[in-house]
Amino acid sequence: MVRVGESAAAEIAHCWIVSERDPFTGFIVDVTMCRLRDGDIERYRRDDRRFPREELGVDVGYDWTGTECWFWTTGATNWVLLSIDGSNNAHLAYDPPGAPAALDTTLPACTSEPETRATDIERVWDIVNRYIHQRPEPALNPAVGLTGLDTHVAVSPPPPVSDSLVSPVTGRILEVEIRVASVWIAWGDGGRDTFSRSLFPRLTGYPDGVARHTYETMTCSPAGSGERCHPALSAYPLTVGYDWFVRWRVDAGPWSSLGVPDSTATVAYPVDEIVGLITDVG
Repeated sequence: MVRVGESAAAEIAHCWIVSERDPFTGFIVDVTMCRLRDGDIERYRRDDRRFPREELGVDVGYDWTGTECWFWTTGATNWVLLSIDGSNNAHLAYDPPGAPAALDTTLPACTSEPETRATDIERVWDIVNRYIHQRPEPALNPAVGLTGLDTHVAVSPPPPVSDSLVSPVTGRILEVEIRVASVWIAWGDGGRDTFSRSLFPRLTGYPDGVARHTYETMTCSPAGSGERCHPALSAYPLTVGYDWFVRWRVDAGPWSSLGVPDSTATVAYPVDEIVGLITDVG
């Protein structure tokens, strides 16, 4: 049992929801069953104010039938609760570290003590993590920019990837497709260009590549040390990014997309200028 003066949530490992008949009214009621860390089980009726819902997170697992379901937990989790309806169906998002929410789904509540095995989306995310960490490796020409002349960038996005696995939990076939949808370059002076997949073969750099930019203001170290220098930058922060497109499906069903953060690389790019001087008057 929960001891007086301590947070109820601190004593809880996980909770699930069962429906049972009230012996006094005869009505079917929902009861939240919580496994405490000392092994005991605590019961909470739907209207029980002792249940520390606001202190608990949610996770996804499987009930005794192998059905995917959600449950309350005090453990670390990447699942976010958006809402719960009157039938205890939860609207959830999967929010892996360092990435936007990757899945928007609705699951029933676990009606038996949950078994926590990797879910389909967690296995898919493991596949995605094998491929999306490749960062751009831009080559710049010239190595130091010159005002009024083009700076060229060469970069080679990775090829598309298709992968699949059979879920050891459900036996379902999970398919994943991963590709760079576009390459973008933020030149550091406010300019930005985006290149679609059709232009990837032309990201070849000097002299004929399509990724090129002209700087108008030189940089100096320290910044602003000359009247023609950029007042705040000693080098332009030139950033190249891969915009990823990722989708997955189960048993050749409809595709679902995953939100994946861009992979980026930033280079400090100094820009000089050539000043013409008159050395002889004829």
